[in-house]
Amino acid sequence: MIKKLSLFLVSLLVASSGQAQGDVSLKYGLTSLDNDDGMEFKNHTLAGDLSFDLGYALKPRIDLAYVNIDNSDKWGGVSGLIQGAVSAQYGKTFEMIDFPHEFYLFGGLGYEYVIDGHDTFDSLPFFQGGVGVKYGVSDSLNLMTEFKALQVFDSNNASDDEDNEFTIFVGLNFPFGAESAPAPKIRKQEKAVEEAVLLDSDHDGVLDNLDKCANTPKGARVDAKGCSIVSLLDEKIVKIADSDHDGVIDSKDQCPDTKMSEGMQVQENGCPPNIVFDTDNDGITDDVDQCVNSAYGAKVDANGCEIVAAPEPVNLDINFESNSATIKKESLAKIKKFATSLKNAPKGTIATIYGYTDSSGNAEKNKALSSKRAFAVRKALIKEGVPKAMVRAYGKGSINPIASNETKEGRAQNRRIEAVITH
Repeated sequence: MIKKLSLFLVSLLVASSGQAQGDVSLKYGLTSLDNDDGMEFKNHTLAGDLSFDLGYALKPRIDLAYVNIDNSDKWGGVSGLIQGAVSAQYGKTFEMIDFPHEFYLFGGLGYEYVIDGHDTFDSLPFFQGGVGVKYGVSDSLNLMTEFKALQVFDSNNASDDEDNEFTIFVGLNFPFGAESAPAPKIRKQEKAVEEAVLLDSDHDGVLDNLDKCANTPKGARVDAKGCSIVSLLDEKIVKIADSDHDGVIDSKDQCPDTKMSEGMQVQENGCPPNIVFDTDNDGITDDVDQCVNSAYGAKVDANGCEIVAAPEPVNLDINFESNSATIKKESLAKIKKFATSLKNAPKGTIATIYGYTDSSGNAEKNKALSSKRAFAVRKALIKEGVPKAMVRAYGKGSINPIASNETKEGRAQNRRIEAVITH
């Protein structure tokens, strides 16, 4: 019986490889039948399940299991149990280390056939439920562990009949399915996103948008507004080094020869109120310029701060086969070249790797597949000597296509890898 079930499960795996998207699991476990005095997991169990992704949150699932009875005398000669069930499964994908993983719950109805059964331990329908985790190790293989509870619909109330069973499984899970039919054309989204840039022009630890004294001398102690904290000793120095007696020390005074009149007040730079400077020649006068040290010729905004454009993504020309995250041999040289440029990049450089799919198939599956592709390239770069902290990876699914998804060539171009370099 075990040999026949093993052949059936292998056939299930082979048959499913050419069908719709889903996954098949082959499992070994231990079942606890006699639970009146506590669970004892000692009955060897072989099982398999097949689930299909139809684009909904819940996936249909088919289960088949064989439970070997370790003590046939206890159950009146029963030698084994064959269980079949139909369930609904809900899973949640999460990323950890280099591959996506999945946590899932399931529940459904089935029928248990008792081999060599008798009056008190007979074949009956049951309800089952359970929880499991799949650990991704490659784009085509997951390790898994699962706990299943089974409640038999028994009405004879026999004292020596077991109405509940518990099983712990370990096994292998094989995703299957292809990116086949093109989905409706997705409208191209905007790529460029403006990033807010916060500057500290005078390096005093206070950002320019909060700094009320943008020209604080290097090393000076400052308050929360970025202005120098003047001690009693500093006040004596001010009196000594303030040539025009306007209350601004000469080292900060841009108008050191101001002729002071009675009641006259000067600006923070030591100049009369009617004199306005443009220190960095960016077209924004210092009275409104929040970034007075802008680079010469740089484009600035209304506050005088440099406009820094978001970095453009770079297509690494690394493409994949449909429904695969395996890097092609012809792409290895491109990865090695990119790794060399990263190793020679300035300290603090970050390379963010984005994986994409074409628009075929389910959006959630595409997101998981694109993540696998991004992590595969990250892993290859690290293998080439790029520090782990320097490379990040994210899956973007089928958004932002660079070619039409209505042609085979276009879909091949969209199954790609892009990188964004920041310093």
